[in-house]
Amino acid sequence: MTAIDLTRLVVLVLFGANSFLLIGLFVLKTIHRRRIERHNRRRSEFTRLISRHLTYEHCTDPITPAMSEDPAFLD
Repeated sequence: MTAIDLTRLVVLVLFGANSFLLIGLFVLKTIHRRRIERHNRRRSEFTRLISRHLTYEHCTDPITPAMSEDPAFLD
């Protein structure tokens, strides 16, 4: 194997690794964006629920113990 062939192989391996890592970055950013969107949606639902409880004296919407442990509720 000559030096040129070895250099080509190294360049191809590095290109493949960079491509793989770039695709992984896009996937992780998409997953993170969806998690943030779900978190914000839950937080707005909890804000509406708490607002109804504060506004209406006889509000019957339940607030369960599981809700109080949700990070979106704590925000």
